[in-house]
Amino acid sequence: MSKNTLSKKAKLVMHKKRNEKKKMQQKSKTFYILLSSIIAITIAIVIVVTLPPAGTVNSGNLGGKLSPNAKGFTLLDTEGNTHSLDDYTGKPILLDFTASWCKWCHVQAPELIRLHNDYKNEITILSVNTGEDAMTALSNKDSDKIPWTFLVDQNQSVMRDYEVQGIPYLILLNPDGTKYIDQSGYNPDFYNSFSAAIKELR
Repeated sequence: MSKNTLSKKAKLVMHKKRNEKKKMQQKSKTFYILLSSIIAITIAIVIVVTLPPAGTVNSGNLGGKLSPNAKGFTLLDTEGNTHSLDDYTGKPILLDFTASWCKWCHVQAPELIRLHNDYKNEITILSVNTGEDAMTALSNKDSDKIPWTFLVDQNQSVMRDYEVQGIPYLILLNPDGTKYIDQSGYNPDFYNSFSAAIKELR
């Protein structure tokens, strides 16, 4: 066999090895890109799931966004007693839209209890348990050791009337029945915002 033939074979072998090396490098690069993408997506999902939803607070003092009258309603409580919104006129009313499955409602509950303890002589708090029966609503009330009335809005009619898009949703009503301040979603500054609003209504 001539030297030229050997040289050609050697070149072919080397060329084949180089091609195989390039393919391996490309596969490795693709794998790492894919792995990095999966890790980034996983981190993003974890952040979205674990972080609380951003709570937004609107005030009747800021452009009068909440000036219309609140809609009246009549609901049964967890004990089967009837309650109408009109029964509580004369002082501010805080409506708390909640449900047993709402994680952030439970997180907000201790601050709501704190507000009740500090201002129970100045406001009335009514929780509106939405989309669940009386038994589930009672269990929800007991789980957070809530001392005030829990109303049962099983067919979510009151929730629709108040155009509640998500819970927790809290709205403070003036003694005259107009909307004063509300909060959509969880807000770690809930107590300060609502206690300040209650003081303004004195």
